[in-house]
Amino acid sequence: LVRQGRAASTRVKYVHGVRAFLEWIEGSLAPEVTPMDVDLFLAAWERGWERETGRPPCRATVRARISALRSFFSYLERTGMLTDQHGLPAKNPMAGVVAPALEQRPNDFLRPIEDAALLDCGSPAAERIVVWLLRWTGLRVSEACALKLEDVDLTPGRENLLVRKSKTAAGIRT
Repeated sequence: LVRQGRAASTRVKYVHGVRAFLEWIEGSLAPEVTPMDVDLFLAAWERGWERETGRPPCRATVRARISALRSFFSYLERTGMLTDQHGLPAKNPMAGVVAPALEQRPNDFLRPIEDAALLDCGSPAAERIVVWLLRWTGLRVSEACALKLEDVDLTPGRENLLVRKSKTAAGIRT
């Protein structure tokens, strides 16, 4: 996951999801695991989530759990550890598992009164600069925190920011 560039928080979620699955199947792995086993695990996990929280997990949470298992079984497949009882390559049980589609949420922009309140709240100058930077560039907070002085060019007519570190590869941009 590190070599794939996954964020530390994603790696923690994936490990948690895979560990929960391995505990659920009681350590029985590879050739015995079927897509039905994965579906039964997901159904049991969703019921447990709902009991604990009073609501079902959101689609993004379910997708993340499925992505963790996909990543795990892909790793087993790539390394030759996903085999049947005869040592031949076994079918990846995640091949038949479908993740729920995500709805594209509309951007939740600040309303004019919220925007004005944020800018007029009397915060220190350094914080106001960060607020303006985020408002006008659309950077993620983590992207703004990773900026270095050499990433900022304020030359008139050439103003730009170089985003070297982002959540996704597509987020690396000028």
